[in-house]
Amino acid sequence: MDLPKHLQAEFDIKIHKVLGSQLLDLRQEAQNGSIILENLNLASGVYFINITSDQLKQKLVQKLIVK
Repeated sequence: MDLPKHLQAEFDIKIHKVLGSQLLDLRQEAQNGSIILENLNLASGVYFINITSDQLKQKLVQKLIVK
């Protein structure tokens, strides 16, 4: 699922706001093979997320857009 360009910016901006409380949940999903989560920079708390499950991606995108 590709995001429209105007939503991709929103996604990129908001994704790290969700990671604080949900990082462990995302790691669990990563272990299940639904996403690939890499910590790119521990100091800045910036994470790269590659979501391989379209269903999970849709749920996360909806959650981010609502906030």
